[in-house]
Amino acid sequence: RKVAGIRVPDLDVYGDPGELLIVSWGSTFGAVRTAVQEARANGSYFLSDDTIFTLAYLFEDRHFEGSPSGRIHGALGGVRQHLTQQLYVEGQGGVDFIHSFSGKNFAKPRFRAALVGELDKKTQASVSFEKRTSTNSFVVDVFNYWQIAADLTRELWKRLRATGSVLFRRGDFSSVGIRDKFFGTNLSLQYDLTDHWLLEALYSFSFLDSNFGTRGYDRNTATC
Repeated sequence: RKVAGIRVPDLDVYGDPGELLIVSWGSTFGAVRTAVQEARANGSYFLSDDTIFTLAYLFEDRHFEGSPSGRIHGALGGVRQHLTQQLYVEGQGGVDFIHSFSGKNFAKPRFRAALVGELDKKTQASVSFEKRTSTNSFVVDVFNYWQIAADLTRELWKRLRATGSVLFRRGDFSSVGIRDKFFGTNLSLQYDLTDHWLLEALYSFSFLDSNFGTRGYDRNTATC
């Protein structure tokens, strides 16, 4: 009865006809539209058991009501090298070809490096660095940024896992002059009730510092 009482506004159908319809409005609209508009193609070549070469193409298309679209075509090449059976390093590099909301066309380098491994039979960890350009759900501009991320997962018991992650990101929307610094961390406990049911408790903290005053915030969130 609660769901039936929600008034759904008139919605426009976006995209080509298919077998799946995604309905969204309000605060989730931007994120869902982005998922519909993103495309990705990947390929891998196994040179050996320890070395894998990768190729990827990525596409983003963002449209705001009453504004031109912003589009990004990304071409990436990379390699994953196993240092041991439990540890590998991977790197990707390429170019983002950008058609900005202002109509300008330009290219930006894009790269990512990561170290991933098992510390022991119950613990996995990773650390990564990435630099790229992307579109954004809330600003009519492309976002040029770099970020560092790390996460750690530990099996506490047969069906119980704990995960912690941290992220720092810094970037700018060059056309509108906005510069952002973001820090976020997540802590979660996951328990497998059955093979098909998962119970999760999550705490997250996020902080955004921006030279555009109304964008800044700090937020604590707990969910279960």
